[in-house]
Amino acid sequence: MAKLDSLAPELAYLVQSLNAQARSLNRYAAEVEQIQDEQRALERERTDAQATLDGYHRRFRELAVSFPNEELLPDPPGRAERAHLEEAMSDEKRVLQSIDIRWDELVSRRRAADSACGQQFGSVEVLGVLNAFTPTRITGLPADELLARLATLSAIDLAVLLAQYPLLTTQALQADPVRTAAWWRSLSGPDGAVPSPAQLALITGAPALIGALEGVAYWARDQANRSLLNARATELTNLKRTVAGMLADGHAPAAGRLLAEKGYSFVTFGEAVSSVTAIRETLERAESGAPRMLLSLDLGEHPTASISIGDLDTAERITYLIPGMGTTVAGQMNFWTTAAENLYDEQQKLATMHGQTAQLATVAWIGYQAPVVGLNEDGVLEVANGDLARVGGHRLAAALGGTSAVHGWSPEDARLALVAHSFGSTVATNALVEASAGSLTMIGSAGVERSIPNAAALNVPAGQVFASQGAQDQWAGPGQLASGRADPLGGTFGARQFSSETTIDPGSREILHGVTDHSTQQSAEHPGGYGYLDVRTESLHNIALLTTGRDADVPVYFPTVARNNEGYIGLE
Repeated sequence: MAKLDSLAPELAYLVQSLNAQARSLNRYAAEVEQIQDEQRALERERTDAQATLDGYHRRFRELAVSFPNEELLPDPPGRAERAHLEEAMSDEKRVLQSIDIRWDELVSRRRAADSACGQQFGSVEVLGVLNAFTPTRITGLPADELLARLATLSAIDLAVLLAQYPLLTTQALQADPVRTAAWWRSLSGPDGAVPSPAQLALITGAPALIGALEGVAYWARDQANRSLLNARATELTNLKRTVAGMLADGHAPAAGRLLAEKGYSFVTFGEAVSSVTAIRETLERAESGAPRMLLSLDLGEHPTASISIGDLDTAERITYLIPGMGTTVAGQMNFWTTAAENLYDEQQKLATMHGQTAQLATVAWIGYQAPVVGLNEDGVLEVANGDLARVGGHRLAAALGGTSAVHGWSPEDARLALVAHSFGSTVATNALVEASAGSLTMIGSAGVERSIPNAAALNVPAGQVFASQGAQDQWAGPGQLASGRADPLGGTFGARQFSSETTIDPGSREILHGVTDHSTQQSAEHPGGYGYLDVRTESLHNIALLTTGRDADVPVYFPTVARNNEGYIGLE
């Protein structure tokens, strides 16, 4: 009895503690339930708004196809409806932005609720399902298994978890793309087309993961990357306003410290703002009427991105375009996407001429840090160094593997093609030692690494490596010589040469111009000048043939410039 009396105070304290914990848990449960209710309502709003916006986009493209030259008409029939659609699309985008803001507020509320409750109880009692993702439980977990576990979480839980453990995203991105593609398809809705709740939760709660995960369907990556882009645009706009105010008040050092806290210098902050602006503007343009998808997005120190012309999920032939020296997202996103659109249009024209209705897509891939023009800030000629090409080649190989996985294509499938310009050909050949493609077309090549002895060393079918260098291309030859890399048109490499000179189209009898410069596009800024991917050029016409399996239609070319294995040796 005395022993029980001595325990009474401890038992009373235990009861008091349990009651306090119960009250706290009840408050936490009520708050989480409210957050989840608001989350579900927001998800419905987002789905409805996105569906409405997609409908407007489809109708806008239909009008573009129905009235392609309406600017030539005094009272074009589609103008009023297009104006109405533009206004309606702007309204829906504002609705989606408002939803994103409210979503971020929900995530913050959930974090605050978890933190407050966790101070009293600890992770097991508070986090529930998230307790399965503590570092001790997930360290060393295979990426495929990690993805399967993440798919069981709600969007809010995903956002909280990945914010708390950002290395989980890095870990999951190591997943094999073929297995990832199968996993993603397994999450689909009953009819296989409508996104399932699990897929939508992953897109919403883990956009940085889904937007970069090779093997995930491109419609999902596009949605995730656009969400990231819009969030970063809002963040940068607010930060820019704050910094501008500090500079106006004469507080430049404080502004610099604020940027440093956010991970920026004044230079990298300016590039980040310009990159986001360039991507958003490029996505808004759609001259051909084909949809544009944001396939990849990295807004780190050296921003990278890739945008498709055409639907990459339904395309039966896909062509990646790899740019060269001096290419940045901030400066050339729209420029390079226009080049991809020029090729897309030429491919479509050829398909129409042959009575075909093939689903095509091209990809403006700025997925690596390209060398700067001239010397960098350390006095190094980056274009002569192979480091950036090796890193870029690995990233390109991953992208190609992801595309093949999504479509279930076998290695070296003829439906996957690469077009590489200048230093991009160095990147592409490095990639094709690791990955596979149906063809490779090099234009104005800066050379191939000596470790790749010939075309047969690439994972490309025999006879499907092509190259061209215009007689007036002033930089390709010097680039090869400065770097010591091999000319793909040299005698032993084995690339099939095609013409980039002036000729007559045998079908239309129109003049196809020859390139007048090393660049891919000249005509817009230099009337009378032509780059490799300008419209109405023989190079673009031939590239369209080569990337759609019509290499037999490309005339045999007899160049006026003789070469040996080291490049130019002079005019014949």
